[in-house]
Amino acid sequence: MRVIGGAGRGRRLLFPKKSPARPTSDRTKESLFNILSCLEGKVFLDIYAGAGSVGIEALSRGAAYVYFIERDGLLSEYIKKNLLLCGFTGSHGVMNLEVKKALALLKNKQVLFDIVFADPPYDRGLVQQTLGYFAEGKLLAANGLLIMQHSVRETLPAESASPFRILDQRKFGDTVLSFLKFHEMKGEL
Repeated sequence: MRVIGGAGRGRRLLFPKKSPARPTSDRTKESLFNILSCLEGKVFLDIYAGAGSVGIEALSRGAAYVYFIERDGLLSEYIKKNLLLCGFTGSHGVMNLEVKKALALLKNKQVLFDIVFADPPYDRGLVQQTLGYFAEGKLLAANGLLIMQHSVRETLPAESASPFRILDQRKFGDTVLSFLKFHEMKGEL
């Protein structure tokens, strides 16, 4: 696991050997950030952050601020170690909380995100649950983008039943990156 581009390019990131978490592969991460291109001045949220490789990549590529949400205390400590290893200070926040609680705190602070990256554990029904946290659109900036990394076995709800429109999907073996945009659902007549 390494930083692929930007100011921290080439830095190796630490990951606990005995963790059951699954880090985002360098290939998937590289493709993600090639699609996103410019992150200058963006506020980025990394949910189910693991050891922080995706959020750290965003910082490396110019994101103004990155919030990391990771409930596992050991992994949260690894996020902090990796941030120090890369020399990033003051442009991030690490929240060692359940996702729902952390998002409630951010909503109360009226934080808006340009890009949200969510990588919940595969095949546990967390994709639908995570989308639900953003269903009101209150955490996303006007042109905010929600990127869901999920297993090919997990499907997203039909657009007619969801407040999200699927802009793009990319497959990498067992992994899918779904790029979603919030849109208001119209009431039925």
